[in-house]
Amino acid sequence: MRHEIPSSLHHKALRAIGARLRAELPALVAETEERLRREQPEVVALLEPALMLEGITVTHERFIAILEGAEAPGDAPRQVALASAASGAGLPVEVLLAGYRVGAQVGWRHVAAYIAEHDVPSEVVMTLATASLAYVDELTANSFEGFARDAAAAGGARARERQALLAALVAGGDDTAAAESLATAAHWPLPERLRVAVLLPAEAGGAGGGGAGAGGVGAGGVGAGGVAGGAGGGLGGAGGASAGVGAAARSLDADAVLLGHVDGAALAAVAERDAEALLEAGIPLALGPAVPPARAPDSLAGARRLAALAAAGALPADRALRWEDHLAALVVHADPGAASALATRRLAPLDGLPPARALMLSETLAAWLAHPGRPREIARLLHLHPQTVRYRLARLRERFGDALDDPDARFELALALRADARHGPQIR
Repeated sequence: MRHEIPSSLHHKALRAIGARLRAELPALVAETEERLRREQPEVVALLEPALMLEGITVTHERFIAILEGAEAPGDAPRQVALASAASGAGLPVEVLLAGYRVGAQVGWRHVAAYIAEHDVPSEVVMTLATASLAYVDELTANSFEGFARDAAAAGGARARERQALLAALVAGGDDTAAAESLATAAHWPLPERLRVAVLLPAEAGGAGGGGAGAGGVGAGGVGAGGVAGGAGGGLGGAGGASAGVGAAARSLDADAVLLGHVDGAALAAVAERDAEALLEAGIPLALGPAVPPARAPDSLAGARRLAALAAAGALPADRALRWEDHLAALVVHADPGAASALATRRLAPLDGLPPARALMLSETLAAWLAHPGRPREIARLLHLHPQTVRYRLARLRERFGDALDDPDARFELALALRADARHGPQIR
C-alpha cells in the first residue's frame, strides 16, 4: 500500500517528526516490548524473542518511512511474512492486532511530545493522524493475508498427513508405533475401533440394475476385478472418486473423518462412535465392519465387497450402505458364478414369459416365501386383492410344482431371487 502525503507544505514538518522518531527508535522498541510484556503476555509467551523484536522494529520503521517520504515504498511482504510466522506460532490474529495497537500508542506518545514541543500546525497534525490510521489499515490487511496464507499452508500439510495416515491404515502392518506417529501428526487419535468406507461415485450402479442379464450379478458385476474393475460402473474412476471426496468434505466434520484417495478410490475412515453421523450425512458410500485399527484392511475389504454389489446393481448405489445390514446379500454373492447358476436353475420356470409377467410372478413368489400360507398378508404387502393373490399362487404352483413344498427348494428359491438382478430389488 502506498501512502501519499497530500500537501507538500507539510513535508518538512512530517520529515522532521520522522527524523525525531528515527533517532528515538531504540526507545520506541524498548517501550513497546516492555508494554507488550505487561499488557499482552500471550504475545511474549507464544512468539520467539527474535520474532517479536523483529515485528516491533519493522512496525515502527515502516511508519517512520511513511513520514520521511512523500511516497514511501510498501512493506507488505515483510508484514505478511511476520503475520504468517505469528500464526504458525499459535498467536490469534486479534492478539497480533492488539499488539500492533500497543506499538501505535507508543509511537503516538512520542509524536505527541514532539507536537507539544514545536507547536506543530493543526493541519499537519490532521495529516499525521490520517497517515497513522491508513497505516493501521495496512497492518490489519496484511496481517489477515499472512494468517490466511499460513492457514492454507497448514491445511495442505494437514491434508497430506491425513492422507498418509489413511493410506497406512488400509495398507495394514504390525508397526503400531508408526501408525501412532502418523496419527499424532495428522491430529487424528487412533480409536479403539474404526470403519473404512468406499465412497460411491454418482455413476455407480447407473446401468448395473438391468445389465447383469439372465445370469444375475454376473460377469461384469462382482467378478475378480472387484471395486476397481467391474464393468457395471465400478468405483475406481478418478473423476467419481474426486467428486465423492469433495462431497464428503463439504458434508462431514473434517476433524472426525479421514478422507482421501487410495489406489484411485475415494475412501473414508471413521471412529466407530462417529459411524452413525457418517451414514446420516447423505453421501452414497459402502461402510465396512468395525475393527481395531490394525485390521483396517479387513474393514476396507468388506466395504469393497459392498461397493461392488452396488456397482453391479445388486444393492442400491444412491445411499449409504452398512456392512452388517447387507450380510445376506454378501453371502449370496460371495461366489458370483454359483449365485448365477442357482438363479438360472431355480428360476427357469419363469423363462419364456413376457418380462412384466415374469416380474409379477417373481414378486408374488418372494412375498409367498416370506409369508407362506398367508394370502391375506401377501395381498396387503403387494397391495392386491386376496383373490388376485390366490390366482397368482395357482400360476406359481403350475410352474414350480412340488418345489414350493420342499424346504431346501424354498431356501434356494429365496437365494435365487436375491441373486437375480431381474427380480432381486423388488424383494428387499
